[in-house]
Amino acid sequence: MTQTGTRPELSEDAHTVADRLARACRMEGLSADVLGPTRVRACVPKTHAGLTEIIKIMPDEGEVLSFYWSWGERICPAADITRAVAAIKHVVTPPLHSAF
Repeated sequence: MTQTGTRPELSEDAHTVADRLARACRMEGLSADVLGPTRVRACVPKTHAGLTEIIKIMPDEGEVLSFYWSWGERICPAADITRAVAAIKHVVTPPLHSAF
């Protein structure tokens, strides 16, 4: 049995997911840009560049399309955009500092 066509479909799905993730991040007040069919850059507008995160979209070990942090840790399945956006927002938002 041949797997012809599996990778292009996966790429198209990943690109659609990248677009949806970027839109969902923007709806939550983040700046988000699709860098390619499998990567989204997200950050809080006008914050330190070090808080920018590149989210990767790729299949996990079970071939389920998932979101990954730039350091390779899986965030969640790509079907769970709400959970992914909450995690991304938590990571890229600068901590609050108390006044001295």
